[in-house]
Amino acid sequence: MNPVTLTLGGKQFWTDHFIFREWRIQKNYLTKYFRLLDDRDKRKASGTFEECKTKFDEISAAEKFDPLSKKVVLLIHGLGRTRKSMSKLAKYFAANGYTPINFEYASTRTTIKAHAEALANVISSLDGVEEIYVVGHSMGNIVFRAYLSHFIDDTTQQGGDPRISASVMIAPPNHGAYIARILKPTGVFGLVLGKSGNELASRWDEFAMNLATPMHRFAIVAGKFNYNPLFKIDNDFIVSVDETKLAGADDFQVYNAMHATIMANKNVVESVLRFFEKGFLKTDAEMNPLK
Repeated sequence: MNPVTLTLGGKQFWTDHFIFREWRIQKNYLTKYFRLLDDRDKRKASGTFEECKTKFDEISAAEKFDPLSKKVVLLIHGLGRTRKSMSKLAKYFAANGYTPINFEYASTRTTIKAHAEALANVISSLDGVEEIYVVGHSMGNIVFRAYLSHFIDDTTQQGGDPRISASVMIAPPNHGAYIARILKPTGVFGLVLGKSGNELASRWDEFAMNLATPMHRFAIVAGKFNYNPLFKIDNDFIVSVDETKLAGADDFQVYNAMHATIMANKNVVESVLRFFEKGFLKTDAEMNPLK
């Protein structure tokens, strides 16, 4: 075990496999070693997952941590981002009675399936939680759909944990990303955005066959910010409005927002909570289900 130290960053090298509020056990994609971080981002242990979990259990018992609340919101950031990009949503939901579980993963370093496996570990570790609400931004939604496809509940035979009550997809590339396909031949795209980015580009048709549509109620939020000359249709600068659509959504709305910041847009943040608690993003009269 290592002494308590501040971490040195490396957000694109570490992926969460266990989260308890702000405590987390992360795996380094290169070394395969795990570390336990406390709620101030200080390393408390390192080694195997079991060693880190044992240390967490010891600290939890000694400090008498309260159990997680019955209702949590699971946040999944997009490609090349970190959990910090979802911090406004986390604070908003915390102020409205939910415990935020802000999942961080090394999005540019490995495959979407690997991210989904880590997400499955985080969800299965949410002991005592009765309701899980999910909010994804951009590729985070594809990670979530991959999780739903590969992890089937033995009782319900449906994708994912039966405690998942509802989800909202924010700017999801549900049909791949046109901009990814355009930039793929340059070589820069793959270099910067890695295996996951390539799956959104050249391998999309093959990859999409392994993505599930949620069986729980879900909504989609798209952005409209038509300043990208590579697009000839409505888009948020990265994903077109049409690419976000997925049949089966209970509501679909378009907001004046750009891809990089749409998850922090005040109207979007409020609409997510509204959908979870009332069943619509804007109003009952404006509901726009996708068939």
